[in-house]
Amino acid sequence: MPPRDFLARRVLAQLDIVEPTPRQIATMQGLLRDRGIVLATEAVCSRQLTEKEEAVLFWVARGKTASQIAKRLGLAPSTAKQYFHLIKSKLNADTIAQAVYEAFRFHIIWPKETEE
Repeated sequence: MPPRDFLARRVLAQLDIVEPTPRQIATMQGLLRDRGIVLATEAVCSRQLTEKEEAVLFWVARGKTASQIAKRLGLAPSTAKQYFHLIKSKLNADTIAQAVYEAFRFHIIWPKETEE
């Protein structure tokens, strides 16, 4: 996902538009820009996580351990721990708990997604 689409896609997802068309994305970007909400797109660019990193973070937010996450995602536990380090680095966090907080704050993961 291009970083500039990030915020628009997240807002559209909250409106239950999970597969937005390019036109819907462009319209939402325009609406956000018109209201001065371009804030996060630049800040979030450096925080872009890969799909696998988001999946790991999703399970961390559910309280799963590296071993449990590794088993669920078909990874070695050491690989899951490596993802922890990458996530913390990208989100400028000292701990994985802080990374989860930053992910909520930047709408990388949503609280409602943490239901079992």
